[in-house]
Amino acid sequence: LLVLGVATQNNPPVQADVLSLGGLERILALLPKCSQSGEEGPAYCGKLLFAISALVRNDVEIQESASDKGLFQWLVREGLMSKSVGNVKKAMGILETVIGQNPNLPFIGALVDDQQLQDGLASSLLDYVRDSSDVDAPEKALRLFGRLLESNGLLFTSTIIHHEDGRQTKFLDALEQAAFVAVKRCEVGAGPGDELCENLKALATEALDAGKVAQHLQSQEL
Repeated sequence: LLVLGVATQNNPPVQADVLSLGGLERILALLPKCSQSGEEGPAYCGKLLFAISALVRNDVEIQESASDKGLFQWLVREGLMSKSVGNVKKAMGILETVIGQNPNLPFIGALVDDQQLQDGLASSLLDYVRDSSDVDAPEKALRLFGRLLESNGLLFTSTIIHHEDGRQTKFLDALEQAAFVAVKRCEVGAGPGDELCENLKALATEALDAGKVAQHLQSQEL
């Protein structure tokens, strides 16, 4: 898997060869192994996600084929729910990159039509923004939020976040609160003005602005 990932990464001719030989179908058929328990499961899944990332990156045809075969739905339903933070970050990275390169993928429309899946996705990503002790996870989650909100303004407009204490918060308010916590935690660890902390602020602003623009446009249409 590592060899396949290295061979296909930023290599369109090899990506085309793999696609023509049915390589995409074969590699996606391995995804259920990511759910296996034991020590080998997360490690194997990490290698598999690396190979998938290399294969779908920068190729619209492969991305659309992968969308039709359910890759991105799997990443949202299973990949982002992994117990391995490293593999969750890989899943976030694949989604963020592909949505940025191909924002009209069919799976985005399917996500818009599935409120339950939207709600679960929002809650999962917000947990990584607000509560993760991992340095990179909040940044990757905010990047993915930004891509999603830019790709389709209907996403998360009806999402309500349910808190353990019984409170309910509208999505954009919850995102703003989570980003505030992430930035403050970063500043405690690295100091105010640190580049990483400022980057988190910028990503949060971009995501919130995209969401507010979508809300405004939707209100005008009603």
